[in-house]
Amino acid sequence: MVKTGSVLRGKGIYQALLPILKKNWAYRNTSNGIVYIYNGTAWELMVADGQDGTDGTDGTDGLSVFITYHDSEDEPSRPTGSGTSGGWHTNATKDVVWISQKVASSASSGTWGDPIRFKGLPGKYTELRYKYAFGKPATPTGTNPAGWSLSPDREDITFSYSGNFTKDGDYYVSPSPTSHSSTYKQRVSFTTRRANQMIHIEIDVSSEQNYDKGIVEALDTSYRMDNEHAWEGSGVTNAVVDIAVPTAGSHFVEIVYTKDGSTSSNEDRVKFRMLDPTTCWYSTAVIDGKTTPSWSEPVIFPTDSKTEEQVYLLAKSKRNVIDLPTSNEYVNEYIGDAPEYSSSKFYSAGNIVKYNNVYKVAIQAHSGIAPTNEAYWEDVLWWVDNPRGASETYPYEYTCERTLQDGKWGEYKNYRLFGHYGKDGEPGADGKPGEDGKDANLLPWVEQWNNNKTEIDGEYIVSPKMFSGTKDSSGKLTGIALGRDCITIDGEKRTGIFALVKDEVVFELDPINQQYKFKGTIEADSGKIGEWNITSTGLAISGQSNANIYLNINGGKFLRINPTEALMYVRNDEGNGIWVTTYGGGDALKVLSNGSGSKYGYAIDSAGNHRFYQRDGDIWNAPGVLWAAYIRGSDGFVMRSWGDGCTTGYVGRSAAGDYVINHNLGNEYFPFATAVHGVWSIASLSNIASGSFHVRTFHKDGNYGDSDFFVAIMGRNRG
Repeated sequence: MVKTGSVLRGKGIYQALLPILKKNWAYRNTSNGIVYIYNGTAWELMVADGQDGTDGTDGTDGLSVFITYHDSEDEPSRPTGSGTSGGWHTNATKDVVWISQKVASSASSGTWGDPIRFKGLPGKYTELRYKYAFGKPATPTGTNPAGWSLSPDREDITFSYSGNFTKDGDYYVSPSPTSHSSTYKQRVSFTTRRANQMIHIEIDVSSEQNYDKGIVEALDTSYRMDNEHAWEGSGVTNAVVDIAVPTAGSHFVEIVYTKDGSTSSNEDRVKFRMLDPTTCWYSTAVIDGKTTPSWSEPVIFPTDSKTEEQVYLLAKSKRNVIDLPTSNEYVNEYIGDAPEYSSSKFYSAGNIVKYNNVYKVAIQAHSGIAPTNEAYWEDVLWWVDNPRGASETYPYEYTCERTLQDGKWGEYKNYRLFGHYGKDGEPGADGKPGEDGKDANLLPWVEQWNNNKTEIDGEYIVSPKMFSGTKDSSGKLTGIALGRDCITIDGEKRTGIFALVKDEVVFELDPINQQYKFKGTIEADSGKIGEWNITSTGLAISGQSNANIYLNINGGKFLRINPTEALMYVRNDEGNGIWVTTYGGGDALKVLSNGSGSKYGYAIDSAGNHRFYQRDGDIWNAPGVLWAAYIRGSDGFVMRSWGDGCTTGYVGRSAAGDYVINHNLGNEYFPFATAVHGVWSIASLSNIASGSFHVRTFHKDGNYGDSDFFVAIMGRNRG
């Protein structure tokens, strides 16, 4: 009997097998051996002689259908074994999103099928679409906007060319006409990797007006004069033609120069080149599956570059602090995974763990509470390379980034909110009627201006925009632009006052977008930076204030001036904290602690390893051994000495085995002497007085005699 998830019993077997039996026209009842034959409308008893055969052996059990379930919003890995690990479970619950099944002889044998989404995405969600363009593109429309992609990842398109045109630098140029009524074509072939990619063609026409034409044919369409072309131009004109490529695969577009006139005019040619914009724009729309999406006005999307990478994370609730992914300084596109949950670890709010192949974020500090407890844990989706769009399920999408410096990727930082999905609120009550506005000291004639009027009462001129400056041979502008929509920056028209130096904006005053910038030398003898006052001599601050200067390279490398715990705080986990050097005189570092009693502090309070070096000719002047020398016994001559912690006066021999050493230490010193045992002599100290002492050397048998010796003076150095 075959198992197919439910068991056929009794009469059900006969009914299930009836079509097969009818096809074979006869069957034998195995319980009594009687054979029946089908006459076309009914079964009749077939009489046949013979003995019953022996009973056959029992058949083996058939295969069964096994099903397992998973609750993750993201597609899980294919289940293994009995289908009860990695977040898979065999009990069906209301939270099930994915199912997998297999047909096998037992729960632990056979191979599971790919996960199949069982539950659709809940509610509304935000979808993002991306487009590369030279300027701000038009707002997309429809459910699948032409030319707008689901991913911001760039996929460079390789073009191949065939036809009559010849390559001249970046351009392909049509031939010079050899006769009138000539047509020249160039086919550009390419392959796209995904749907809704764009190609951009810059075309320049210089020929006879109205008779000669440059044509960009529609996508995947061979040229014919009566076609509906993608673009057509005559005379002297140029344009950038953008063509959406709706499907992935091989495509082509044809550029044509057709000359119909009887005379030559201008350059008699068409030239074109393929362009590759690097600025990515994105638009968002709330998708509810019921209405046509209403897309937002496009804004610039911060795409990854060779020196900067962004990653994105979806969260169920607002998270001010959250674990950032780990970075690998030598690997591009690297996003380290979250650690597995550990019952022995303490977790702070914002820590993310991996638990049964799903991700959980701690929403309050705790230890030993498993991620199944919703009072301490909440669902979150791990960091990915591109934004996925906020939704009712995950209303908050965050981003962070890392940068490449000196060939190494830094840590991920600059955590911030990227997008927030908000549910539609109830319409608010009508507010009170507003009062009439009042001009703020506006001149009377300005009140008559209607945004477009250029002359008022024959006396005043209001110009929407103007430019005063120069343009060099390469077309770059240097000067001042002011007015409404007077300049375009990153594809966006801007209103205000702008200064340019060879097309670089060095000053902008934009009250509409509240953006203000200046690049250049600033000379100021008054003003404020935070709570710091700009004076004629520098920055100054006085009185009780929390003003500070904070230079933060990263978490382990920063400088703070005027923090709460010290006047200056320096930390550098990657090198020297402070490096002080001088040349040509002056002290490299001077430290002085003043005070007495309870207010007395240390000039230096240090802990850790210490190393002090002396080069040839360096002076060491510190408490301890202030001066040490090797004295020749025959005449008291100083053979060599070390230390400048005190000043020594006369050093010499006063009698046999008697040497005098004078100094400026008064009584605050302790001398030591050791004889050199070349003649078995002993050294001792005598006549220790203020400013001098004697060293006596004598033979071990008791007679005074000359002997070389070492002497050292210890104490507190005198300035």
